[in-house]
Amino acid sequence: MERLASLACERARRLEIRRGADELGEDQLARRTSSERLGDGEGLYHYSNREDTLRRLSPGIYGLSNHLLDTPWPKVVRGKAALAKALSAPAPLAGEPLLGLLADRSVPPDEELPETGVGLAWERILASAFIVSPRYGTRASSLLLIDAHGHVTFVERGFSAGGRPDGESRFEFESPAWARPWTARAPASH
Repeated sequence: MERLASLACERARRLEIRRGADELGEDQLARRTSSERLGDGEGLYHYSNREDTLRRLSPGIYGLSNHLLDTPWPKVVRGKAALAKALSAPAPLAGEPLLGLLADRSVPPDEELPETGVGLAWERILASAFIVSPRYGTRASSLLLIDAHGHVTFVERGFSAGGRPDGESRFEFESPAWARPWTARAPASH
């Protein structure tokens, strides 16, 4: 009976997430569900409305653009490599360099562009992590940092048409103990 109840709860949760994904799109859902605790205190989950799957993510570096998680588009591959390099640096992580990763406007050669069906001109426009065009483009870059002690820093940088900076919001706070399972399991000191 307990197993059936668990399956029923999981199905209800997946349906709720699917409704959100249908309304918002996969990349927007990631932002929304982060405030709704899309996790179980032990891990982080990813839901894809395109694949209709909810999966627990193992520790690692993931990339998400306007397709499936870890689609090997050049901007996703570049972003993951740049983040891995930043994480391996001896200096502590800082917001400005990490936001700089999201500001990458480099465009790969045509032969490396994905073929998503929008035509070569649009593939070029959409190929950079930071998109600028007269009709479409990046409007916000967001960064969420949580340190080993549960200190949370959230920064969102806004952009107007043409990629011009248009304000920044920054919030810092201490996360509650339930949101820090890595500290809850630490052995008591004697």
